[in-house]
Amino acid sequence: MFVCFNKDLAAALRQRNPEESEAIMNVDKLFRGLVPATVRTPAAPAQVSDFFRQELPSLVLDAAATLPTELKYDAIIVDEGQDFSEEQLIALHDLLRDAASQWAFFADWRWDLFRAGKGGAVGADVVFRLHHNCRNTSSVNSATNTYLRQHIDSMPGMPAGTPPTVERCPSREAMALRAWELAKQWDSGNGVVILSPFRLEHSAMAGSPRGHGLVLTNDIERFGRPGTVHFSTIRSFKGIEATGVILVDADVPSMGSPLTEEDLYVACTRPTARLAVLTTSDQAIQWLAHDAMGSHMHAGNSGE
Repeated sequence: MFVCFNKDLAAALRQRNPEESEAIMNVDKLFRGLVPATVRTPAAPAQVSDFFRQELPSLVLDAAATLPTELKYDAIIVDEGQDFSEEQLIALHDLLRDAASQWAFFADWRWDLFRAGKGGAVGADVVFRLHHNCRNTSSVNSATNTYLRQHIDSMPGMPAGTPPTVERCPSREAMALRAWELAKQWDSGNGVVILSPFRLEHSAMAGSPRGHGLVLTNDIERFGRPGTVHFSTIRSFKGIEATGVILVDADVPSMGSPLTEEDLYVACTRPTARLAVLTTSDQAIQWLAHDAMGSHMHAGNSGE
């Protein structure tokens, strides 16, 4: 079983790996199938997180104690492990068949958006650490290092690629128009995504469902289809990648904004080829341009 926290990531992986689709699931759905249907999700929103993070895993632990061996797993792969609570990971580990079963745990604690775990690889006997960026071009990786005031080396041999674009737009309407223009330029049938810290109805794209012959969709099942551009919150796109990523509604992280540094890190590490960051804030442009002499960033103003 391949388990992740993000249901959109699970859906995207099933879409890319149809022959393995039955073995890919988000953790809440997996756990729900192991407890009686009479166990209901709390109606109060404030109680939902505790239910899925703590109460439901506790019920799964009880179920695992009496689960027939043939219904347990020879191998469990945990992806985006930093998103899981410790209780969820312990319950998952108890679903292994026996001592010979395999447990693989993948995590990057810089992406710990939910602050659910305690920063450890639960169940891992041997820990390997990867010190290189293997997804992004060296230009995108260099710019991300600049934005986040960090240093992560690109994997040797990664192509330089196209320098990211950072632009200040005079309004949110202009931002949406610029996003559509970039999406059209980048559209190659391999997937362009527009990310925002906000849900679609509160983002710059809210009043702009189509542009340049393309249609906006937030249905992960349609991601990468011809004529469509996928929209997602940053957090819902964790673990997924796209050829081109356009981040709208960007701002100075943690400055009265829902965009944290972790969110910015996730957004900037999603593209395999091209990245654009759009904002209406002069302060954000200045913040992103920190030590820009050492980066490959191209900053512009789409209002001029």
